[in-house]
Amino acid sequence: MMQSVITSAFETITTPEDGVELLDIFIHLSGREAIKCTIDKKTVGVYSMFNEERNTVKELTQKSIPQSPSHVKFAGQALWARQLKHRIERSMMIQETILNIQFVLLDCSHRQNSILPHCTE
Repeated sequence: MMQSVITSAFETITTPEDGVELLDIFIHLSGREAIKCTIDKKTVGVYSMFNEERNTVKELTQKSIPQSPSHVKFAGQALWARQLKHRIERSMMIQETILNIQFVLLDCSHRQNSILPHCTE
């Protein structure tokens, strides 16, 4: 029952920020192994959304910069670069939060790079 609630809640997310918010909400329910595995799988999904966001920013930095006619040439480029920087900083905060949630779920900080070792499904 609770697993279906968690799954349906995660179907509505569109950004990594939304996913992290839901993970924070459901993390206290991870006492049962089945719920822990469900939250673990959703953590992987949010982490992949974060990676997609990061790759999008990487692609945008390699493209030509669209400029507004109202901005001076270099001011427009500076605004573009600043927005990409803020987007990356926000994504890095998300990644840190996801890693903190992973440590809470696994309850062991010595396995830093494993994320679904206890789920056999």
